[in-house]
Amino acid sequence: MTRSLFSTAAAALLLLVVPLATADHTLPKISKEFTDNFEDKFVAGVKSPTDMYFTPDDKYAFVTSKFGKIWRISVEDMDNNKGVPEEVFEIPHPMCLNGARGLGGIAVHPEYPSKPYIYVFHNHDKYDDCAVSKDLDEGPVNRMSRWTLNSDLKSIDEDSELVMFETPRLNTQTHNSGYIAFGKDGYVYVTVGEAGTKKAESTDGTPYPMAFDVMLGVVVRLTDDGNIPPTNPFSSENDPKSVRCNTKGQSGSHKKPCQEIYAAGLRNPFRFAMDPNADGTRFFINDVGDASWERVLEGGDGHAGAQYGYPEREGPCEKTTTTDYKCQPEDWLDYPVHWYHHNTEDGGAITGGAFVPKDAGWPSSFDDAYIYGEYAWGGIRIAHPNKNAECPWDECKIPISPWDIDVFSDEKKVVGMMFGPHKDKQALYYVVHYPGGKSGEAVYRIAFTGEANRDPKARIEVDKSVGFLPFTVQFDGTSSYDPDDGDTDGLVYEWDFDADGVVDSTEAQPEYTFTSAGVFEPELVVRDARGGKSDRATIRIDVDNSPPIPKIESPLEGTTFAVGDKFVLKGSAWDNEDGQLPDTSLTWEVRQHHNNHYHPFLDPTVGNNIEIDDAPSPEDFFYLTTTTSYLAIHLTATDSSGLSSTSILEIQPRLVNLEFDTVPSGIPIHINQDKYETPASIIAWENDQFEIRAPTRRSGDDSEKLVFASWSNGMTEHTRDFVVPSVTDPDP
Repeated sequence: MTRSLFSTAAAALLLLVVPLATADHTLPKISKEFTDNFEDKFVAGVKSPTDMYFTPDDKYAFVTSKFGKIWRISVEDMDNNKGVPEEVFEIPHPMCLNGARGLGGIAVHPEYPSKPYIYVFHNHDKYDDCAVSKDLDEGPVNRMSRWTLNSDLKSIDEDSELVMFETPRLNTQTHNSGYIAFGKDGYVYVTVGEAGTKKAESTDGTPYPMAFDVMLGVVVRLTDDGNIPPTNPFSSENDPKSVRCNTKGQSGSHKKPCQEIYAAGLRNPFRFAMDPNADGTRFFINDVGDASWERVLEGGDGHAGAQYGYPEREGPCEKTTTTDYKCQPEDWLDYPVHWYHHNTEDGGAITGGAFVPKDAGWPSSFDDAYIYGEYAWGGIRIAHPNKNAECPWDECKIPISPWDIDVFSDEKKVVGMMFGPHKDKQALYYVVHYPGGKSGEAVYRIAFTGEANRDPKARIEVDKSVGFLPFTVQFDGTSSYDPDDGDTDGLVYEWDFDADGVVDSTEAQPEYTFTSAGVFEPELVVRDARGGKSDRATIRIDVDNSPPIPKIESPLEGTTFAVGDKFVLKGSAWDNEDGQLPDTSLTWEVRQHHNNHYHPFLDPTVGNNIEIDDAPSPEDFFYLTTTTSYLAIHLTATDSSGLSSTSILEIQPRLVNLEFDTVPSGIPIHINQDKYETPASIIAWENDQFEIRAPTRRSGDDSEKLVFASWSNGMTEHTRDFVVPSVTDPDP
């Protein structure tokens, strides 16, 4: 017996505007077992750093900036805590810098300096189009290039670019990845993010990230000059139908896989780490998850042609299973080696990673450990294999990773890390990047000190930092500390309030009165009883000056948005000393908050009456994604003395509840590749557009065969595009 299957897409029934959501979490405490006898120090300040790579001769580190600059820092200077970046190069062709676009990764040829090549993954504004769009044929590309250093090894020949590959056009500004490293096999590996294309499909219906004919959501493997290794899974030797995709980033047919692709099925493989202790090429990929899971995946030897499963899988489970977990391993799937659920302790965005080299001089407790950064909550984690901790899917509804996790450091927003030279050993260097250029962006170093004395840390707190003559400030240095047990109580405080090089006070909590107007930067250095000396801590004090008052005039407070809406950022600022501030004193930034972290939507931009890109779509339809995502507009005004203040306006999306059902109920439908069993309810954003797909046929009870008939509006195609209506729109 055969009967009709009639699927309905319900009209928007309810308009929801939820209150603003802020991340509410408690940072996990640092594990002293793994931090005693280590020292964490600032070694060099770099604006908007994204990645770093040491030269094989251990003399220099190259550091990249989001905005297209490459810096070189002397290892010797960093050893002496005096690292000074010198600019080596700036990408000479136009780049799109909106959102997460920019310069992503860098690597140095393993035979440097005899082969003085550096490899860079960066955005390329090939078509003079930096917009964000629904159209896959719009936007810039990401490009992997090889450049040649000049003979001085501190500048780059601008005419030496060898383009190794370009991605398809990028119609979104997120999930770029672009980490680069050489394996022990001599080949260069690159991770490429899916750029928000999980909704797009190859010619056989495979989502772009899982397809082997599209260079998005993949691991790429090439020779050092951009050719194809003969052992690549889709080399011409292994697949005669395969083609080069280096100029367009895709072949146009699932029957023609890209020879460059080594593995697929990734979302945002932000960083990966080569295992220096492995006999061959082995690496772990840190794949930033969607709404529920973060995961670590193994790659390298034995993983040619690996399928990691995104968007069908997230973490260890099927992607849409947040309550009814379906996390069984599959024969076609490369299962993650570690995963963690988004929560208030573990975090929600995995970033840089590193294995501890056996010759690093670190304790044996770090043998077999894997270290990674957690951007959402901040800090660095240590993962230790522990099979006794594992609980697989058939035993636990939610699988438990076979790794124990400890906290190595907290708070800082780490985007990359790697081991590098430090005196006669190795240390863990890590890069800190804050969207918007917040103070603290730099390269830091964690070194094993053993029983040696570690320097104390100076911290300054004040009761007020702005005031008028005579201006008395209560200083407090008691938050300074010594990492060695028992040394904090014996700290000696040295305050210099007027920056003349003379110690003005040795009290822990001194009071000081400023008797002249101006901007001052009091300094504090603390010393311990064993000769340790901290770096200088400073704080800005403004005397006879008050902060400017910025005012956001457009958008208006209470504004909500639909996907695709445009905004003009207009504001003004008044300063009691300077009067009305010019537009050049105004800096705008827009952040797209997503669950427990945020992405840059508009990087800091000076001026006024600034048009911003179309308002974004949500990243998914999970409750925590659609109901905790919003735009935060920051207007910072700076007066003639450099004193700033910021006003923030948060604007919410217009939320629409959508209900889907089938006749009979219980038949699954797909919404943007995600499977939902009917009746299903999702919360979407007004004017968002997505694809809905019903099955063409399905077996029912008692061997009934159900055949798709139509949608509620009479459409008979089983796949249709859907635009989220407002509550005033008629039934779609």
